[in-house]
Amino acid sequence: MSMQTLPALQNAWIAQTDRMVYSMTADLLSVLKDLFVNRSDCYCIQLKQGYSKISEPLTDEILQQHLDGKHTVGSYQLDLNNLVKWLCLDIDPEKNIAPDPKATAKKILRILQHKTTNSNRSIGGFKWQ
Repeated sequence: MSMQTLPALQNAWIAQTDRMVYSMTADLLSVLKDLFVNRSDCYCIQLKQGYSKISEPLTDEILQQHLDGKHTVGSYQLDLNNLVKWLCLDIDPEKNIAPDPKATAKKILRILQHKTTNSNRSIGGFKWQ
């Protein structure tokens, strides 16, 4: 292999790597958007004094800035029909709200499974920490 071919191969490898990174980033953005963004007509942004609603579309560019750590944004969980895609419960034993968080989570899960069984909705997984 000649020395002139090596830079060409390096440039081709870098270009291919850049395309792969872009593709993985776009795929990740798409998956996160599908999982967590329930409405895209507005969003909120974190400021020093708290979160503030932005009445503009939540674009892929804004989401990418969030993933890049440039801004902290949030999507509104309720859609325009008052439905949600996901639910997150933070059960803190430190605050004595639930002295046994695992038992409390199991009880909540049983209630949710019962309600979703009766309403044709499904429950996803959950994580013990």
